[in-house]
Amino acid sequence: MVPLAAPHWVHEVKPDFPALWDLCDRCETTGFYIFAPENNRPDNVVFHARQFPNRSGYNEDPATGVAASALGAYLVRHQLIPVAEGWNPCTVYQGEAMGRPSLIRAETQVTGGKITKTRICGTACYEK
Repeated sequence: MVPLAAPHWVHEVKPDFPALWDLCDRCETTGFYIFAPENNRPDNVVFHARQFPNRSGYNEDPATGVAASALGAYLVRHQLIPVAEGWNPCTVYQGEAMGRPSLIRAETQVTGGKITKTRICGTACYEK
């Protein structure tokens, strides 16, 4: 998870992929997921994201459900979205920078003050 301040920074990132893959190897991670909140929203539950999976045969993924699910849990854990008992939703736009926009709804369940489940749904590569 790599938080950025605003969606335009997410869309403007131009990775040096060989250097990024080397960094992934050194950090023992499967890739990098960058995201930023859509700041003009008072509820702060809409995010823009990009996923760069390490040495997967392609440089960027237009829709990554497991990463969006992890983002939802991250946002809840760090209280970066409003958190309550039950399901805590957020919306993730991904794939826009590569011309393949996707919409993912990630939900994180909180029970007894702890994260207990995550789930996602959405549309991969929809037409605007």
